[in-house]
Amino acid sequence: MRGRLQHRLRELPVIAPPRVASHVSYIVERNSGVYLGIALGASLPLAIFMTLVFPPQIDLLILLVVFMSFIISILAGFMASAAAGEIESGETLLYLSTPLSKAEYYYSWIFSTTVMFTAIYSLGFVVPLIVVSPRSIATLEISGALIAVTLQLLYHTVIFSSAAVTLKSRTRVIGFITGFLLILPVSSLIVLALLEAVSDIYISDEAFVWIFGLYYPSFIFFFKEPNMTTGNLAQEAMLVLTVFAALFIASRRYVKRRMEV
Repeated sequence: MRGRLQHRLRELPVIAPPRVASHVSYIVERNSGVYLGIALGASLPLAIFMTLVFPPQIDLLILLVVFMSFIISILAGFMASAAAGEIESGETLLYLSTPLSKAEYYYSWIFSTTVMFTAIYSLGFVVPLIVVSPRSIATLEISGALIAVTLQLLYHTVIFSSAAVTLKSRTRVIGFITGFLLILPVSSLIVLALLEAVSDIYISDEAFVWIFGLYYPSFIFFFKEPNMTTGNLAQEAMLVLTVFAALFIASRRYVKRRMEV
Protein backbone atom coordinates (compact mmCIF):
# COMPACT_ATOMS: atom_id res chain seq x y z
CA MET A 1 0.00 0.00 0.00
CA ARG A 2 2.78 2.40 0.95
CA GLY A 3 4.75 1.53 -2.18
CA ARG A 4 1.69 2.12 -4.36
CA LEU A 5 1.17 5.54 -2.74
CA GLN A 6 4.79 6.49 -3.32
CA HIS A 7 4.50 5.40 -6.94
CA ARG A 8 1.40 7.56 -7.43
CA LEU A 9 3.12 10.54 -5.84
CA ARG A 10 6.01 10.14 -8.27
CA GLU A 11 3.45 10.20 -11.10
CA LEU A 12 2.34 13.72 -10.14
CA PRO A 13 3.78 16.48 -12.34
CA VAL A 14 6.64 18.34 -10.70
CA ILE A 15 5.77 22.03 -10.33
CA ALA A 16 8.25 24.67 -9.19
CA PRO A 17 6.35 27.82 -8.10
CA PRO A 18 9.21 30.23 -9.05
CA ARG A 19 9.25 28.94 -12.65
CA VAL A 20 5.44 29.13 -12.85
CA ALA A 21 5.50 32.67 -11.45
CA SER A 22 8.14 33.70 -13.97
CA HIS A 23 6.17 32.35 -16.93
CA VAL A 24 2.94 33.86 -15.58
CA SER A 25 4.57 37.29 -15.44
CA TYR A 26 5.82 36.82 -19.02
CA ILE A 27 2.36 35.86 -20.31
CA VAL A 28 0.68 38.75 -18.50
CA GLU A 29 3.26 41.25 -19.74
CA ARG A 30 2.95 39.96 -23.30
CA ASN A 31 -0.86 39.99 -23.47
CA SER A 32 -2.09 42.49 -20.91
CA GLY A 33 -1.98 45.62 -23.03
CA VAL A 34 -4.84 44.80 -25.38
CA TYR A 35 -7.12 43.25 -22.77
CA LEU A 36 -6.54 45.90 -20.11
CA GLY A 37 -7.21 48.51 -22.80
CA ILE A 38 -10.55 46.83 -23.44
CA ALA A 39 -11.33 46.89 -19.73
CA LEU A 40 -10.46 50.56 -19.38
CA GLY A 41 -12.44 51.37 -22.50
CA ALA A 42 -15.46 49.58 -21.08
CA SER A 43 -15.20 51.11 -17.61
CA LEU A 44 -15.69 54.72 -18.70
CA PRO A 45 -19.09 54.33 -20.44
CA LEU A 46 -20.17 51.97 -17.67
CA ALA A 47 -19.34 54.57 -15.02
CA ILE A 48 -21.14 57.26 -17.03
CA PHE A 49 -24.18 55.01 -17.41
CA MET A 50 -24.34 54.27 -13.68
CA THR A 51 -23.98 57.99 -12.97
CA LEU A 52 -26.88 58.87 -15.25
CA VAL A 53 -29.20 56.44 -13.48
CA PHE A 54 -27.90 57.31 -9.99
CA PRO A 55 -28.68 55.84 -7.58
CA PRO A 56 -28.38 52.63 -9.59
CA GLN A 57 -31.05 50.01 -8.98
CA ILE A 58 -30.03 46.58 -7.68
CA ASP A 59 -31.70 44.76 -10.58
CA LEU A 60 -29.90 46.98 -13.08
CA LEU A 61 -26.54 46.42 -11.40
CA ILE A 62 -27.05 42.65 -11.41
CA LEU A 63 -27.92 42.79 -15.12
CA LEU A 64 -24.68 44.68 -15.74
CA VAL A 65 -22.74 42.11 -13.69
CA VAL A 66 -24.17 39.28 -15.81
CA PHE A 67 -23.44 41.13 -19.05
CA MET A 68 -19.85 41.92 -18.03
CA SER A 69 -19.29 38.32 -16.98
CA PHE A 70 -20.36 37.09 -20.43
CA ILE A 71 -18.01 39.51 -22.19
CA ILE A 72 -15.11 38.59 -19.91
CA SER A 73 -15.74 34.86 -20.45
CA ILE A 74 -15.47 35.41 -24.20
CA LEU A 75 -12.20 37.32 -23.74
CA ALA A 76 -10.88 34.57 -21.48
CA GLY A 77 -11.70 32.08 -24.22
CA PHE A 78 -9.69 34.03 -26.78
CA MET A 79 -6.83 34.19 -24.29
CA ALA A 80 -6.94 30.41 -23.94
CA SER A 81 -6.91 30.05 -27.72
CA ALA A 82 -3.59 31.92 -27.70
CA ALA A 83 -2.11 29.04 -25.70
CA ALA A 84 -3.41 26.59 -28.29
CA GLY A 85 -1.87 28.77 -31.00
CA GLU A 86 1.52 28.51 -29.31
CA ILE A 87 1.28 24.73 -29.19
CA GLU A 88 0.03 24.53 -32.79
CA SER A 89 2.83 26.75 -34.16
CA GLY A 90 5.54 25.00 -32.18
CA GLU A 91 6.39 28.11 -30.16
CA THR A 92 5.88 26.06 -27.00
CA LEU A 93 9.06 24.14 -27.85
CA LEU A 94 11.00 27.30 -27.10
CA TYR A 95 9.57 27.49 -23.59
CA LEU A 96 9.92 23.77 -22.90
CA SER A 97 13.56 23.86 -23.98
CA THR A 98 14.14 25.80 -20.75
CA PRO A 99 13.67 24.19 -17.30
CA LEU A 100 9.93 24.95 -17.63
CA SER A 101 8.04 21.64 -17.55
CA LYS A 102 4.83 20.78 -19.39
CA ALA A 103 2.85 20.89 -16.16
CA GLU A 104 4.30 24.29 -15.28
CA TYR A 105 3.46 25.59 -18.75
CA TYR A 106 -0.13 24.34 -18.39
CA TYR A 107 -0.72 25.80 -14.93
CA SER A 108 1.00 29.09 -15.74
CA TRP A 109 -1.56 29.71 -18.48
CA ILE A 110 -4.39 29.05 -16.02
CA PHE A 111 -2.91 31.37 -13.40
CA SER A 112 -2.04 34.14 -15.86
CA THR A 113 -5.49 34.11 -17.47
CA THR A 114 -7.09 34.22 -14.03
CA VAL A 115 -4.91 37.14 -12.94
CA MET A 116 -5.52 39.12 -16.11
CA PHE A 117 -9.26 38.74 -16.24
CA THR A 118 -9.72 39.32 -12.53
CA ALA A 119 -7.94 42.63 -13.13
CA ILE A 120 -10.09 43.34 -16.18
CA TYR A 121 -13.24 42.56 -14.24
CA SER A 122 -12.13 44.81 -11.38
CA LEU A 123 -11.17 47.73 -13.61
CA GLY A 124 -14.16 47.35 -15.90
CA PHE A 125 -16.91 46.99 -13.30
CA VAL A 126 -15.94 46.84 -9.62
CA VAL A 127 -13.95 50.09 -9.56
CA PRO A 128 -16.66 52.15 -11.33
CA LEU A 129 -19.25 50.61 -9.01
CA ILE A 130 -17.26 51.55 -5.91
CA VAL A 131 -16.85 55.11 -7.21
CA VAL A 132 -20.49 55.62 -8.18
CA SER A 133 -22.31 53.59 -5.53
CA PRO A 134 -19.97 52.29 -2.79
CA ARG A 135 -22.85 51.30 -0.48
CA SER A 136 -24.19 48.80 -3.00
CA ILE A 137 -21.06 46.64 -2.51
CA ALA A 138 -22.19 45.95 1.06
CA THR A 139 -25.48 44.37 -0.05
CA LEU A 140 -25.73 40.59 -0.28
CA GLU A 141 -27.13 40.81 -3.80
CA ILE A 142 -24.22 42.79 -5.24
CA SER A 143 -21.38 41.32 -3.18
CA GLY A 144 -22.77 37.82 -3.80
CA ALA A 145 -23.11 38.56 -7.50
CA LEU A 146 -19.48 39.69 -7.69
CA ILE A 147 -18.32 36.51 -5.96
CA ALA A 148 -20.57 34.34 -8.15
CA VAL A 149 -19.22 35.91 -11.33
CA THR A 150 -15.62 35.56 -10.09
CA LEU A 151 -16.22 31.83 -9.50
CA GLN A 152 -17.67 31.59 -13.00
CA LEU A 153 -14.61 33.33 -14.43
CA LEU A 154 -12.33 30.83 -12.69
CA TYR A 155 -14.55 28.00 -13.95
CA HIS A 156 -14.33 29.14 -17.57
CA THR A 157 -10.62 29.91 -17.31
CA VAL A 158 -9.72 26.40 -16.16
CA ILE A 159 -12.00 24.67 -18.68
CA PHE A 160 -10.82 26.79 -21.62
CA SER A 161 -7.14 26.44 -20.68
CA SER A 162 -7.59 22.68 -20.40
CA ALA A 163 -9.25 22.65 -23.83
CA ALA A 164 -6.37 24.68 -25.28
CA VAL A 165 -3.75 22.22 -24.05
CA THR A 166 -5.81 19.22 -25.12
CA LEU A 167 -6.97 20.38 -28.57
CA LYS A 168 -3.68 22.16 -29.49
CA SER A 169 -5.35 24.19 -32.23
CA ARG A 170 -6.60 27.78 -32.07
CA THR A 171 -9.45 27.01 -34.49
CA ARG A 172 -10.63 23.96 -32.55
CA VAL A 173 -10.43 25.84 -29.24
CA ILE A 174 -12.50 28.73 -30.60
CA GLY A 175 -15.04 26.18 -31.85
CA PHE A 176 -15.11 24.53 -28.42
CA ILE A 177 -15.60 27.87 -26.67
CA THR A 178 -18.39 28.87 -29.06
CA GLY A 179 -20.12 25.55 -28.43
CA PHE A 180 -19.65 25.77 -24.67
CA LEU A 181 -20.81 29.37 -24.25
CA LEU A 182 -23.53 29.55 -26.89
CA ILE A 183 -24.56 26.42 -28.76
CA LEU A 184 -24.69 23.83 -25.98
CA PRO A 185 -26.54 25.96 -23.37
CA VAL A 186 -29.23 27.05 -25.82
CA SER A 187 -29.64 23.63 -27.44
CA SER A 188 -29.82 21.94 -24.02
CA LEU A 189 -32.66 24.21 -22.93
CA ILE A 190 -34.48 23.74 -26.25
CA VAL A 191 -34.22 19.94 -26.01
CA LEU A 192 -35.53 19.97 -22.44
CA ALA A 193 -38.39 22.29 -23.35
CA LEU A 194 -39.37 20.11 -26.32
CA LEU A 195 -39.10 16.97 -24.19
CA GLU A 196 -41.43 18.47 -21.63
CA ALA A 197 -43.85 19.66 -24.33
CA VAL A 198 -44.21 16.33 -26.17
CA SER A 199 -44.22 14.01 -23.15
CA ASP A 200 -45.61 13.71 -19.66
CA ILE A 201 -42.21 14.38 -18.14
CA TYR A 202 -42.15 17.41 -15.86
CA ILE A 203 -38.84 19.25 -15.72
CA SER A 204 -38.66 21.65 -12.80
CA ASP A 205 -37.32 25.17 -13.04
CA GLU A 206 -34.49 24.11 -10.72
CA ALA A 207 -33.45 21.43 -13.21
CA PHE A 208 -33.28 24.03 -15.96
CA VAL A 209 -31.15 26.26 -13.73
CA TRP A 210 -28.72 23.45 -12.89
CA ILE A 211 -28.35 22.37 -16.50
CA PHE A 212 -27.69 25.94 -17.61
CA GLY A 213 -25.44 26.31 -14.56
CA LEU A 214 -23.11 23.65 -15.98
CA TYR A 215 -22.16 26.25 -18.58
CA TYR A 216 -22.70 29.42 -16.53
CA PRO A 217 -22.35 28.55 -12.80
CA SER A 218 -23.40 32.05 -11.67
CA PHE A 219 -26.94 31.23 -12.82
CA ILE A 220 -27.20 28.93 -9.79
CA PHE A 221 -26.75 31.95 -7.55
CA PHE A 222 -29.00 34.27 -9.55
CA PHE A 223 -31.93 32.07 -10.52
CA LYS A 224 -32.18 29.07 -8.20
CA GLU A 225 -35.11 29.61 -5.82
CA PRO A 226 -34.79 31.39 -3.47
CA ASN A 227 -32.69 33.75 -5.54
CA MET A 228 -29.29 35.13 -4.54
CA THR A 229 -28.72 33.43 -1.20
CA THR A 230 -25.53 32.31 0.50
CA GLY A 231 -26.77 28.73 0.05
CA ASN A 232 -26.89 29.20 -3.72
CA LEU A 233 -23.41 30.68 -3.65
CA ALA A 234 -22.14 27.67 -1.69
CA GLN A 235 -23.72 25.26 -4.22
CA GLU A 236 -22.10 27.15 -7.10
CA ALA A 237 -18.75 26.97 -5.31
CA MET A 238 -19.16 23.20 -4.85
CA LEU A 239 -19.85 22.77 -8.57
CA VAL A 240 -16.78 24.81 -9.49
CA LEU A 241 -14.53 22.96 -7.04
CA THR A 242 -15.81 19.58 -8.26
CA VAL A 243 -14.97 20.44 -11.85
CA PHE A 244 -11.57 21.77 -10.76
CA ALA A 245 -10.81 18.50 -8.96
CA ALA A 246 -11.91 16.42 -11.96
CA LEU A 247 -9.78 18.46 -14.37
CA PHE A 248 -6.78 18.28 -12.06
CA ILE A 249 -7.02 14.49 -11.85
CA ALA A 250 -7.45 14.23 -15.61
CA SER A 251 -4.65 16.68 -16.39
CA ARG A 252 -1.91 15.49 -14.04
CA ARG A 253 -0.94 12.56 -16.28
CA TYR A 254 -1.90 14.25 -19.53
CA VAL A 255 0.50 17.15 -19.15
CA LYS A 256 3.27 14.74 -18.19
CA ARG A 257 2.83 12.02 -20.83
CA ARG A 258 0.63 13.22 -23.67
CA MET A 259 1.18 16.95 -24.09
CA GLU A 260 3.25 16.56 -27.22
CA VAL A 261 4.26 19.78 -28.90
